Amino acid sequence: SFEQAGNYGIGLIVIDSFGRDTLCTPEAIKILPGLTPDWSEDFDSGYFPPENWLLLNPDRDLNWQWREVIGPDGTLSRAAVMHHSLLLQGGLDAMILPPIDLRKGESPMLVVDVSYTRDTARIADDILRIKASEDCGNSFPHVLYNKAGSALSTFPDIDEFWNPTQAYHWRR
Repeated sequence: SFEQAGNYGIGLIVIDSFGRDTLCTPEAIKILPGLTPDWSEDFDSGYFPPENWLLLNPDRDLNWQWREVIGPDGTLSRAAVMHHSLLLQGGLDAMILPPIDLRKGESPMLVVDVSYTRDTARIADDILRIKASEDCGNSFPHVLYNKAGSALSTFPDIDEFWNPTQAYHWRR
């Protein structure tokens, strides 16, 4: 267990009938401080994923990407985009944010701008699910947002790759 944010080394010592061996790796574990509740991400930092974010892509298919789009304010912006790449029903890709310490805020809230259209060629509906963890990512029991298919859509169904081109393609 680590009480303070920082970089920590690890060591492995093996002792068996053949002798003893030691492997030490400095700064192998990075413990992040919790971000404050007034934190925000607009994806305009110049790199993706943002620092200390983790992208999970177990099927190694297309994953979350960084794209220039017309944002919710009607100006050219950048967004995290997933282009209907999961062809198999039940596939999962995830973005995991760094820890956010909600104990430092009075009334923390999550605000997300969403733009989505269903792909008419796909059999399964996409789902956007936002979950929270209280145990550093070992489990995610709290569902903060969960919409799929037409409930998630902000634009009529389409049969091609699509990016938002108008402010009204978004909702908060």
